Amino acid sequence: MWSRKSNKAANAATAPVAAKPTRAEKRAAKLAAKQAGKAKAASATAYRRPEADLYTVLLTLALVAILLAILFLCLEMNLYDFEFKGGPTPAMITAWPSAWGSFCLPWLGC
Repeated sequence: MWSRKSNKAANAATAPVAAKPTRAEKRAAKLAAKQAGKAKAASATAYRRPEADLYTVLLTLALVAILLAILFLCLEMNLYDFEFKGGPTPAMITAWPSAWGSFCLPWLGC
């Protein structure tokens, strides 16, 4: 069974001894980490323009189809000299029978 002492001794014997970093190396590493953090924060908040994908193309095609349909409808209406008539005149509008007194609608035959 392994014991802690033997395991530490084995690791100490096989592990390479690294040189202690100098003050300048520590400062340079700290500065590099700080700059990397700023760059990462800046890229996270920067606006990225959305790319056009298949759905954008389909939406554009649908818009073009609707506009073409409106154009062809207008051309068809011009062939038959169609003119828009105005809406109903105030004389044509009649009051509701008995003004909420009866819930019977004319088309129900009450």
